Amino acid sequence: MHTCGYPIYHTISFTGEGYTDYTITLNGATIYTGRVYPFSSGGSVDIDISKICREYLDTSFENSPNLNGVSSDAVGIFAVNGTSYQICYNYNTDYILDIPTGTVLNEPLTDYVDTRQYIGVSTLTGSGITASHTKPSGAIGETITIGDYEFEILPECNSRYALYYVNKNGGLDYLICNGKAIDKYNAKRTDATLYTDQTNSMLFANTHTNQYIYKQYELNTGYISEDRAQNIDHLIYSPKVWLHNLQDDSITSCLINDNNYSVKRFKNNGLINYTINVTQSQHFIRK
Repeated sequence: MHTCGYPIYHTISFTGEGYTDYTITLNGATIYTGRVYPFSSGGSVDIDISKICREYLDTSFENSPNLNGVSSDAVGIFAVNGTSYQICYNYNTDYILDIPTGTVLNEPLTDYVDTRQYIGVSTLTGSGITASHTKPSGAIGETITIGDYEFEILPECNSRYALYYVNKNGGLDYLICNGKAIDKYNAKRTDATLYTDQTNSMLFANTHTNQYIYKQYELNTGYISEDRAQNIDHLIYSPKVWLHNLQDDSITSCLINDNNYSVKRFKNNGLINYTINVTQSQHFIRK
C-alpha cells in the first residue's frame, strides 16, 4: 500500500506531440483533472499524485468512543485514468516505503502504563486504520505485552495524565505523564470603552466584553529509555492530541504548544526526560 508522505508516481505516455489530459478519482468520484505536455515528441512523463491524494486522507478517531474503531478516511483507492493506487495516511519521514495491510502502526514513547488509561494497537487494513484500546489489568510492577511492546504497570497516583495522539504512521499512540504536572489558565480578552454615568463610581466604563479562557498543562514524561525517546517527534508534531485526566476519567482534545523540544540526558543511567506543554483545544467563554 502506498503512503501519502512520499511521491507516488504515475507514468503518462504520449503518442504524438500534443498534450494529454488525465483525471484522478477517489473511490470512483472525480477529485482532480490535469493536463501534461511532453518534453519532446512521444515519450512519457511521470506525475506525482501524492500531493493531491493527501488532501483527502485523514484520521477520525475523535468520532469513535474511547478512541476505538476504524478510521475509514485514512485509506483510499485513487485512480489515474483507470490505473488504481491504494494509498494510506502516513507521514513517516525516516524512509520511503510501501507498507502491507496488517502492519501494526504503534511506536510508543514510554514503557510503563497506568491501569486507568487506555492502551492498545492500531493496525492498517484495506478499509482504514483500526484502533483497539482497553484499560490494562495486572499487578503493580507486573510486565504486560501489548502488540509488539512490553509495559510495566505503575501504581496509581493523583494528578496524573495520559496523552493519546496520532503518530506519523497514522496510528494512535499513548504517553503516560509520570512526572509532576502543572495546570495553568490563559485568557484572551476583548476590551471596550463605554460611555457611562460618571456620577456612579460603581459602573464600568472600561470593560472586558469577552474573555476566551484556555486551560493549559505543563506535563513531564518522567524518565524514559533512550530507545523509546527517539519517538518524541511522533507526538510533538502530531495534528491530533487528546489529554486523559486519569483522576476523573475525562478525555479532551488538545494542541501541542511546543514547536521544538530539548533532550535532557542522564549519563549515569541513559534515561531521558521531556517537558511538554499542551492547551485544551476547546476554550471557555466568560462575559
